[in-house]
Amino acid sequence: MNFKNLITLILFSFSYLCGQSLICEEGEIDLGWGDCNDLLTSNNNVGCMPSGCYSIEQTTELNYSYIFLGDFPPEIGELINLNYIHLSDCGINGQISSEIGNLINLTWLLIYDNNHGLSDSLNILIDSNISGEIPIEIGSLESLQYIRLENNELTGVIPIEIGNLESLTHLLLNGNQLTGEIPLEIMSSSHLISLSLSNNLLSGEIPAEIGNLENLDILNLNNNQLTGEIPSEIGSLDSLIWLSLSENQLTGEIPSEISNLTMVYYLDLSFNNLTGQIPNDIDNLPIWSLALNNNQLTGPIPNQFCDIYSINLLDNQFCPPYPGCLTDEELGSQDTSNCALALNIEALLPNTYNLSSPYPNPFNPIVTIQFSVPMIERVTLKIYDVVGNEVHTIIGNELLSGTHTINWNASGKPNGIYFVRMNGGSFVDIKKITLLK
Repeated sequence: MNFKNLITLILFSFSYLCGQSLICEEGEIDLGWGDCNDLLTSNNNVGCMPSGCYSIEQTTELNYSYIFLGDFPPEIGELINLNYIHLSDCGINGQISSEIGNLINLTWLLIYDNNHGLSDSLNILIDSNISGEIPIEIGSLESLQYIRLENNELTGVIPIEIGNLESLTHLLLNGNQLTGEIPLEIMSSSHLISLSLSNNLLSGEIPAEIGNLENLDILNLNNNQLTGEIPSEIGSLDSLIWLSLSENQLTGEIPSEISNLTMVYYLDLSFNNLTGQIPNDIDNLPIWSLALNNNQLTGPIPNQFCDIYSINLLDNQFCPPYPGCLTDEELGSQDTSNCALALNIEALLPNTYNLSSPYPNPFNPIVTIQFSVPMIERVTLKIYDVVGNEVHTIIGNELLSGTHTINWNASGKPNGIYFVRMNGGSFVDIKKITLLK
């Protein structure tokens, strides 16, 4: 008998056993998975009794992979001392029952990769389908630290009750069919280290409160239907090493605060509708994998990107000249139709501060003052009399780069000599004007 036929026979026997009830002693339960002493790959049979049933008091773990189990049993809620559940790549069906909320000692809940047959693993087909909604009763498991429900067929919204789990460090729900928005309640899970909600149908905006997750090192939200801008608060996650927001419908510019993520080595913002230029200093981050492809990003590509091991900038609107290190596979095609206009506009922008001579001079009673600012900067423009007294503040705020023109009306002021004083950054200049009525 070859291996394939042997496995098929064993699974047939399990299927037969699962159809017959075991005779359990007092203090034992039958989970409907057959004799627990016969289950393959069981790494820990503590709590498995001679009867084939599970001891209510002694069973602390359920740890099974690559094996046919049957339906997810509501009786699991009777195993009051259970602290570890691991069911992956199992022939298991049905919904995660609400009775799981009775497992007050549970610290790890790992039910993942149960949305497919096992033909790749054992060369036979074992149907598997964990579906339905995530039971809200999970939110009462105060000891729970690790939730991994990846790659099932779970539906509905993410329960807000998960936000009650103050000890939670990992929440991995990717690869399901979850809908609705990312619950704000999760943003209060201050111990959360890993948040992975990718490959679902989540919608709405990324909550700004995500910046509260100060211990987060992995944030994976790719392949959903998220909209709006990337919240600048992400820049406060200074422990983050992995950030993936790809394949959504995000808009706006990449927030400059991303440059604060000094630990991040994986950054994927591809396949969105992001615009604007690459933020300053992002090229100084320790990134080894960067994906910005398939957006509408513009402007120059920093030469420092040559130091990145894996980079994808395809299908944007970046303008030449490009760093010579980039290959065709990394750079691909760029829409440069707006680059000539951008270069012309840049040529018109001043590259130094300048205070031009006011005109007319002498004046009565209005004088025109023109000045240039090379960058976004706070600028003050003030008028002083001949003995140094401040007469009037014309400007005292942040201005955009460019050439600015403003008038000063000296009605009500006496004839005489006045001075226009401009401050911007370290730049200072003074021009003399004469009021002559």
